[in-house]
Amino acid sequence: MVYSISSSLPSQKLIMRKLFVSVATAVAIFAGVILIRTMLHTPASQTDDIQTIEITVDDTLIAEHLSQALQIPTISFQSNNNGDFQPFTDFIQWVKLTYPEVNESLGLEVFGYSMLYRWEGVDPDLQPILLTGHYDVVPVIPAPNHNGSTHPSQARSVMASSGDAAPWMTRAQSSRC
Repeated sequence: MVYSISSSLPSQKLIMRKLFVSVATAVAIFAGVILIRTMLHTPASQTDDIQTIEITVDDTLIAEHLSQALQIPTISFQSNNNGDFQPFTDFIQWVKLTYPEVNESLGLEVFGYSMLYRWEGVDPDLQPILLTGHYDVVPVIPAPNHNGSTHPSQARSVMASSGDAAPWMTRAQSSRC
């Protein structure tokens, strides 16, 4: 039996063209459905059962707490052999003493010098969230033209006198002050 190569090529091209048109049509229909569903979608309002509460904020106290926290020299090093870990212990103790209601309400776990507060929600079936932060700073190697400014741990609170300025700001106290 002898097959003719020239007679099978047009049918292969026809099959490939039909396959391409079919795939392109399917993609276009899929994209159209997604586009229409996106345009018709209206998210459910979940703010109906949220209660608004008023919170009084003491700007001066916030500034003082920030200043106190910055004055604890929690400098981290790549090697555990280089560092003084007493400031980390001091910071953990400062947080406990400064925010006693937080420590009474939330569960605190300390892992070495890392603090983890567990804030239980009202619905245990909901997925948890994680809020993170850090309280250590990296050491700064002074440049050859170092201007003599001090470490951020020597920060102090400065009350702003201008009506346009924030009620407080923190600045690092220069060694020349």
